[in-house]
Amino acid sequence: MLDLADLGKYRENNRIEAKKATGGFPKSLWESYSAFANTIGGIILLGVEEKADGSFERAGLKNASALLDEFWQKVNDKTIASKNILSPNGAYIDRDPEGDIVVINVPAAKAEDKPIYINRDIYNGSYCRNGEGDFRCTRDEVRLMLSVREEVMPDERLIADGALTDLNEETIEFYREKLAKRKPLWAKLSQEELLHKLGAIGLDSEGNWHPTAAGLLLFGKREAITAEFPSYFLDYRRYGRVNKLDRRITSADGAKSGNLCGFYFAVCAEVLESLRKSAREEVYPVFKEGLANALIHANYYAKRGLLVEQSEDVLTISNPGGLRLSIAEAKAGAGSELRNKNLSKMFKYIGIGREKSHGVAYIYDTWQQMGLPEPELYSREHRTVLSLCLPEREDTARAKRKKMLLDYLTDHVTLTQIEAAEYLHVAKDTAAKYLRELENEQLIVSARQNRVKIYTLRTKYL
Repeated sequence: MLDLADLGKYRENNRIEAKKATGGFPKSLWESYSAFANTIGGIILLGVEEKADGSFERAGLKNASALLDEFWQKVNDKTIASKNILSPNGAYIDRDPEGDIVVINVPAAKAEDKPIYINRDIYNGSYCRNGEGDFRCTRDEVRLMLSVREEVMPDERLIADGALTDLNEETIEFYREKLAKRKPLWAKLSQEELLHKLGAIGLDSEGNWHPTAAGLLLFGKREAITAEFPSYFLDYRRYGRVNKLDRRITSADGAKSGNLCGFYFAVCAEVLESLRKSAREEVYPVFKEGLANALIHANYYAKRGLLVEQSEDVLTISNPGGLRLSIAEAKAGAGSELRNKNLSKMFKYIGIGREKSHGVAYIYDTWQQMGLPEPELYSREHRTVLSLCLPEREDTARAKRKKMLLDYLTDHVTLTQIEAAEYLHVAKDTAAKYLRELENEQLIVSARQNRVKIYTLRTKYL
């Protein structure tokens, strides 16, 4: 909430728009209303002017009540704004002898309401907020918002031109094997019965079977998927120590199925193997959750595909489609409407993915418990990006800690196992392991004093 008593500390940004409004109701307000509604929400201030240094001050507004009445009248007029998305207390007056301010809190519109547009013109009247400005959305951006809005539940939709032959039998049988561990009775169903129970296929009005969008994405052949989703592309890239591309898996690989199921398990196996080699497999469950989250929440009608990048230090997962709730809400585990409920359900049947909207909260909580830097999560240009800073490689961490012990002995001459553990902030057993390795490398020596082992540097090392 803004502290209007200390107005001078604020500047215009992607969440605040100030308008002087002493000459009457500003027509440009509606562009800001649309822009805030179509991005992450924001606050419009009437009766505030921007000083030369960019700071705010009250403009001496005297007709605030008339402006507020006019706003409420116009925001409910569909010839001006496509929808009123404010709460009943979403606009009010902040009274002050130096001039009143009309405060308008514009929330981010729900996905099914976007785009919020003005002047009855959806393509020329839809705006987005970028930095300090309101920008007219491109036709592609409007279409993308419409594709989400018009989804009852997009992945439940039947692919009218699709057939059961568009599904990959090997993937279906692979999934059946996974399912047998959790739902053994389902795994014994015929292929048609199983796919129908999963929501992967459905009957049209004439009694013909067709894949659902979810069924096609999870089990489909690549050519059939891209016929329905032209920009569909899944990409995993792993980079080595000199930022050289070491490994790549894509949905276009001839040897791969090209569907979500095949990509998920292929990438998980690749990432697990690389994490094991560097003794960092403790982060693997978090990566699995992040990848499942991205696949389930992606908008496959969007122009760009899904990308997973792994370097020595960072794992980044980027999927098409913006977040459907604020980052704070996602981190807290708040509920939101899933973009692909059917996909989520089919993944969960085989133990992949957490309950609705709890995935992000799990990722943040687990990362915090491991003492790692907070994950970076943001939504920009209709994409959602999650970056995970990886712990140091075990060999790198071990070398650093052993060097720390040698430096300690240089300064303090002697060292015990307990002192080593406290100095390194590790368990006593871990400290003992490092000390043994240094002894084996003939860099330090030990001797017992009063039943306590004391370590010193070898004279040769000094």
